[in-house]
Amino acid sequence: MSKESESVVSIPNLVVTTVEGILWVDGWMTRELRIICKAIHHVGGLEFALWNPDSSIKYAGNNITLICNKRKWIAGNLAMGEKIDLYAKLDVSEGGIVDITIVSDGFMESDAMDSRRRGIVIVSMLAHLASSIEAQK
Repeated sequence: MSKESESVVSIPNLVVTTVEGILWVDGWMTRELRIICKAIHHVGGLEFALWNPDSSIKYAGNNITLICNKRKWIAGNLAMGEKIDLYAKLDVSEGGIVDITIVSDGFMESDAMDSRRRGIVIVSMLAHLASSIEAQK
């Protein structure tokens, strides 16, 4: 049985104000995770590295949806064990709200080995400053 504790959700350049769902310290998240943040600086985009697990056939052909400030990005028909990078281009001024939702169609119910209901694994989350985005162009 898993004894994993919940992680404190942290995204560089953002202040997390609300979390709905759970992100555990090992990176697993619930099937749906919503994070509402306030921008510390002018944000030009969000970058997510996500892992579609290979621990169950339920993840074969999985779809992951990322919604940021009402805009939607979908990574679909993922292979088991596939790592994906999603980038959400945004323009949020300092003090503005960043509303993020990540949803995995595939998920695992709790079982004898792990009591958590879990979706995918978040490898990393980062908010890019608008000036760093402009410099990359």
